[in-house]
Amino acid sequence: MDDLTFYSNIIDSLAWPLFTFLIFLFLRQPITDLIPLIEKLRYKNWEIGFREKLDNVSLGIAKEIPDSITSGPATGANQVALSAIAEYSPKLAVMKAWSSIEAQAIESAKDTAGITISPSARPLQAIRSLQKDPSIDKKIVNFVKDLQALRNTAAHAPDFALSTESALNYASTSQAVVDYLSQKTKD
Repeated sequence: MDDLTFYSNIIDSLAWPLFTFLIFLFLRQPITDLIPLIEKLRYKNWEIGFREKLDNVSLGIAKEIPDSITSGPATGANQVALSAIAEYSPKLAVMKAWSSIEAQAIESAKDTAGITISPSARPLQAIRSLQKDPSIDKKIVNFVKDLQALRNTAAHAPDFALSTESALNYASTSQAVVDYLSQKTKD
């Protein structure tokens, strides 16, 4: 192998990696600007589309609880507060919306089943007791579990970015569930 062939092989081996590096170097800022818009996360065989799952839950709840989810501006003090939080931190808005479901589930479990819920297992125990309550639609309980899974994704998935729009959709869907549970415990 002469010198010319040796250099030709080295250049041939380094061309694509060097080209890829230069592309990422020049597009670093535009790519960084797109990261907050990511709502689909994929890692090995695990993939989640937060928006798609949330849309399915919202549609299901809208079918089960007519006139429950408004597409207009936020109403009520809690929804207005969640809107302000979602502008700052969409993940925090999802967490706050979920905590309102947990609080209402605990209240509903106490009121309908008369169950004393231990402090360490409160939300899970409350949701289980709602499953056993004949006045609560089982589909709604399944939607609550779906909302819990979405909350867990927002809270625990590394490098998961969430849009303000999705957080507001989650908040309005959560409020519909809270209103439903509140109404069922009054009946």
